[in-house]
Amino acid sequence: MNLLFRSKKLIIKAYTYKTTAFKLFTVAKSHHFYPDWWKKIPAFHEEARGALNIKAPTMKNCGGIIDIYKKGIILPLWSDLQFRVGENNQWAGGFSDLDTLQPSSHPRYQFGVNNTEFNNCAHVKIDSPWLFVDVNKTGVSFLEQGSFWNNIPSQHVFQVCPGVLNYKYQHSVNINAFLATNIPTEFVIPANTPIVQMIPLSERELELQVELISQQDWYSMNDIHATAFFYNKYERLKKIAMQKETQSKCPFSGLFSK
Repeated sequence: MNLLFRSKKLIIKAYTYKTTAFKLFTVAKSHHFYPDWWKKIPAFHEEARGALNIKAPTMKNCGGIIDIYKKGIILPLWSDLQFRVGENNQWAGGFSDLDTLQPSSHPRYQFGVNNTEFNNCAHVKIDSPWLFVDVNKTGVSFLEQGSFWNNIPSQHVFQVCPGVLNYKYQHSVNINAFLATNIPTEFVIPANTPIVQMIPLSERELELQVELISQQDWYSMNDIHATAFFYNKYERLKKIAMQKETQSKCPFSGLFSK
């Protein structure tokens, strides 16, 4: 093996200021979150067919379920989260932890004022107390998606939106979701429920490190991405970072620096 061209390990450093999230409901590699209902079902089901007893596999043998929990990182809820959904797209939501930023919503115009696809649903944004950093600056993209198999009871009313992001150019781990508003209901998603999964779109070896930091340090890490621009924040900050990277790699850059 040519070590000069060996791929950098994908090291994700997860930072939080919230002690309960760090000690009780920490982010972890996905294999720690196989659903309890899935663990309890037998691997095979036997049933009589005439004179024969046929052994048929259950979901315990499903490669799709087994393999998805071998990939990436899962973030569990750090607090109970309650929602009440009413008519005309009205909703209310809140965490039992009052120090957590409460759920918010993007304005309706972002989805198209006349777009009927969203008539029976309302957008929800959840700001998590975690920041992820791509330590080796690999730029690997992650697929962020809901942890479907851990949230079967609420799937008909609460769906996490999928998206692709990376933790080289930004560090927030926010969750966008939609509530179904066509049927009035009220429900609670308990603390420690796996809410979102980040799957790296890479074959690099993944290492996860977790650290508790002060709230001041946490806000300092997140500040540049929260306040710099009115719009297109991610793309504009990414462009600036890439320009700085290019300049730093130029062998003559030091000749023109102050």
